[in-house]
Amino acid sequence: MRYIHQNPVKAEIAKVIQQYPWSSYAEYSLQKHDICETEFPWALFSEDPKKAIELWVEFNQVYNNDQCLDYDGGKRSNDVEASGLIKDILKVLSPADVQSFEVEKRNRAIRKMKEQGLLIRQIERLTGVSFGIIRGI
Repeated sequence: MRYIHQNPVKAEIAKVIQQYPWSSYAEYSLQKHDICETEFPWALFSEDPKKAIELWVEFNQVYNNDQCLDYDGGKRSNDVEASGLIKDILKVLSPADVQSFEVEKRNRAIRKMKEQGLLIRQIERLTGVSFGIIRGI
């Protein structure tokens, strides 16, 4: 749950968890019961509901090294620059050519793209290789 609530901060969409308007964080931290089932996560922290909420809030504020799926802190390029980079490092006419590579060659190519700081979604968009494959490499 901390990973999910911290994603907007790590992706630099919000400065603090509480600022992200589409988060369920408020339901868990303010005892607001609109959508989420809050009792189970609170029970992991304490049997006393008031203490559980305090501990839950504290737990969610602690920094951890989990990474947001779309953000790895690497350098970012727009798609035009990224496409040129892929063509240069892989010596292909189009980033989509990666789809026709044998599996091991494709995986090495994806690793190279990641090493250059390209994000998973960007590699997916430009090459046509699925998110799940790229993420697993």
